Amino acid sequence: MSSVEKDGTGRALWKSLFPPPRRRNGPHDTIKTRPSRARVLRAKRPSAALRKFFAERMVFMAKLLIAYFSKSGTTRGKAEQIARVTGGDLFEIKTEKAYPQSYAGTVIVGKKEQLTGELPKLTGRVEDFAAYDRVALGFPVWWFTCPQAVVSFLSQYDFSGKTVWPFCTHGGSGPRGSAGKIRAHCAGDVKDCLDANKLTDEGVAEWLKTE
Repeated sequence: MSSVEKDGTGRALWKSLFPPPRRRNGPHDTIKTRPSRARVLRAKRPSAALRKFFAERMVFMAKLLIAYFSKSGTTRGKAEQIARVTGGDLFEIKTEKAYPQSYAGTVIVGKKEQLTGELPKLTGRVEDFAAYDRVALGFPVWWFTCPQAVVSFLSQYDFSGKTVWPFCTHGGSGPRGSAGKIRAHCAGDVKDCLDANKLTDEGVAEWLKTE
């Protein structure tokens, strides 16, 4: 059974577009007429309800890459949640040199990278990056913006024609200047950064439908 058949809204819309033939007297006495030009045009132009019906299902049809950088694992958990809901492909952004285990050590290194503009070297690459229409880009907020490892990732690929949906985790600062920094290093259409701290499955769908 198709998804349209399973959905009551889909059946109603289908019947409204393609009603059964009108019958005059008995069950076998069917009026056979050629559909008018106006009716044909109406059938070719979906109603607003039908467009909405399929738009809500199209949101997950574009090929989605979920790339994320995660030091403690918090952002990884959000990325996996998005992948579970959307069916997108996961890719973890990893640096060649690991950050210090301690929070204080990571804070110092992260701040130094921000001040100097240093771009840490990364390991691994996304296979067939050009095939992805959308990129969900996740990271923890460091010093009120995205870590330099994210900038390293942005510098490795051509984002022209792609839509980028940043999402972040944080300790209370919020996204702050993250989206602006990403836009400065990315040729794609970068949306506002999502605060993913309390992200729900329903919130994922609404987020990716935002134009």
